[in-house]
Amino acid sequence: MAHQVLQNLKQQNRFTGTIRCRVSRIWEAINTNNGRRLHLDMILIDEQGTDIWCQIPASSIHRFQNRLQEQQIYDFRDFKVSVLKENFRPCNNQLFIQFEPDTVVTHVAAVAEIPAFSFNFIKYDKIAPRSGQNRWLIDAVGHLKNYSELKTTSLIRTTSRKELHIQLAEGPPVRVTIWDRVIDQFDAIIDANGTEEIVLVITSVWVKKQQGEDTLSATGATKLYANMDIPEVIALRNRNHGIEVPALIPQNQPPEIPAINIKDLASLEAMENNMNQVFSVRGTVLGIKPKWFYMGCATCPIKVEPDMPEYSCTECQAIHTKAIERYRFHLIVKDNTGRADFIILDRAAHRFFGIEAEKLCNTSTYEKDQLPSILLQVVNMQLKFHIRLTNFNYTHPKTEYTVINITDTPIQGKVPQKTTNEGSSSNITGANQGTSSNITGENSTRGNDPKDIDEANPDSTEPDSIQTKKKPRVIISDDED
Repeated sequence: MAHQVLQNLKQQNRFTGTIRCRVSRIWEAINTNNGRRLHLDMILIDEQGTDIWCQIPASSIHRFQNRLQEQQIYDFRDFKVSVLKENFRPCNNQLFIQFEPDTVVTHVAAVAEIPAFSFNFIKYDKIAPRSGQNRWLIDAVGHLKNYSELKTTSLIRTTSRKELHIQLAEGPPVRVTIWDRVIDQFDAIIDANGTEEIVLVITSVWVKKQQGEDTLSATGATKLYANMDIPEVIALRNRNHGIEVPALIPQNQPPEIPAINIKDLASLEAMENNMNQVFSVRGTVLGIKPKWFYMGCATCPIKVEPDMPEYSCTECQAIHTKAIERYRFHLIVKDNTGRADFIILDRAAHRFFGIEAEKLCNTSTYEKDQLPSILLQVVNMQLKFHIRLTNFNYTHPKTEYTVINITDTPIQGKVPQKTTNEGSSSNITGANQGTSSNITGENSTRGNDPKDIDEANPDSTEPDSIQTKKKPRVIISDDED
């Protein structure tokens, strides 16, 4: 049977020819909020060494999962070829294969000339320039120097992570963060290699700032391989023969976040070298602007607007039939040096108030167009906020900052009460209800950096006022080309 090579594929709704490829890697895309499978993903490689991302929709996984195995070779025909629009792309191919329910898969005998793997290894000097860029994922290869014990973080859900340091061919050791299911792969490698040195190949990571350090962060597509028989690994083992066995990093206290006042914060935001740095600011909440939530994707923080019967989120690629309410509101905060807008996003607000915005909107005591009383409890409170300076602060200097954490005792377990703002002529709800305020409630049209502690800013505009829920349509995020 004649087959085409991947390089000759073009965008089309139905490719009826045949391609012959090795299944290099397989992984499942999981909705981490509810554990639901979104799709089954693969990297396919043909005889020319060209690779392509292939996806099987959740509705068709049962047809193909048991027929496909990593490193086996198959003929594929009758599938869709699309141009990629998503971020977090696991290989350098602009095209993308999606299985149809009647896609034909035929196993063939091993073909020696088809490569087993294809990697895009990053060099040390290219890591920093890639920080915050999530369009293309990268791979890394290096000696495993050390690793941390298991750590857990409880925000909207409980997340497990480990920190590794690997030594690339050049430069100092590089920090790597792995999560959840990738930890299982890592633990199996440690158990299998005992006291031997380990050169790790880590696939499908992206570079992000963690505590001011450029870090390779794992994704759902990440796979780990130890001591592979490939030239890059062999060269590292020969160069560093006899390197010490990876050690467990002692548990250390996290670095202290520097305290700063609002006046000094405004002066620091103009300095590019402070981007992605976290500072602690203590201030008193004067008031809260009335628009306190937006309609977002049910899986990730991307903003959507009511319109269509269902939507496919451009960020997480999940398909939903409804949007949900997510927190995003402005607090007016002052200290003895000045005043600023602090933007509280969904994750920080949920952790502090102990209730999801969606549930808060559905409580029997909530009235449309009114601020829930649980939010009003912060007015006149003195709180400590963790603020991250982002590229937005550097390019659009303004006393408006995104809060990634509120460190004081959370307000949790209190029953929301009905609230009214009768007699108030202000656009900001403050401590003195029924009075006129000179604090304006103008709607900011400026966004914030979308990669703030893993929570994307949903949109570059202020969320709309509360409206009757309709069916949603997607707004393409600002970082799309």
